[in-house]
Amino acid sequence: MYKHLVVNAFPRSGSVFFASVLSVNGVYGAQTTSFHLPHIIGNENVDTIVVIRNPYECISSLLYKSHNPSEKHNCDNIDICYKNIVSESEQMMDIHLSEYLLYVNKCLEHNGSKNLYIIDFNEMQADSGLVFQKVADKFSLKYGHPHSKQKTGKEIDDIVRNQMSGYGLMNDKDGHMPREKTDLRHKVESYVNGLESLKPVYNQYSYLINNIKN
Repeated sequence: MYKHLVVNAFPRSGSVFFASVLSVNGVYGAQTTSFHLPHIIGNENVDTIVVIRNPYECISSLLYKSHNPSEKHNCDNIDICYKNIVSESEQMMDIHLSEYLLYVNKCLEHNGSKNLYIIDFNEMQADSGLVFQKVADKFSLKYGHPHSKQKTGKEIDDIVRNQMSGYGLMNDKDGHMPREKTDLRHKVESYVNGLESLKPVYNQYSYLINNIKN
């Protein structure tokens, strides 16, 4: 019988990517689903993996995605896109930060629970294989398929990119995998890094990362 693992995170924190890689070469005996639902964190009937990313990074990515140059947003000029992003940020930032803190505070509330595994985004980037092994151990599963050779990072990367392209989740303008940053993305990051409102949010994030009890 397969276990159902929910990969949960604030938007642009890597939950879709992690769930996809997990299904390709992660833990055997589990089905994975990706959600952005902070309220289910701590539900004792749901085995949940929460990916926590630096708020400066995921907020920058979220704002960038909302006005990335594309036909959808009719914005092919970097300066115009940047002004739109700043305008949207002034209207929506309090909502974004409140939602981000909801994830962090729910993780702190249920830190150490038997059905919750908290992932530091940076650790996932540095050694995803080690994270997969820890997730498997946490939920009494086997890392990798028992009858298949473990895939290399390049093989996993190619498979996941093809899968996401097929689902419409990966293209030149938007995607759920690491890729080279554009000039606009760098401008957005500089803007977000200068926001005073993110400092207390970052402090709460740092406290959680330094006190994870998986």
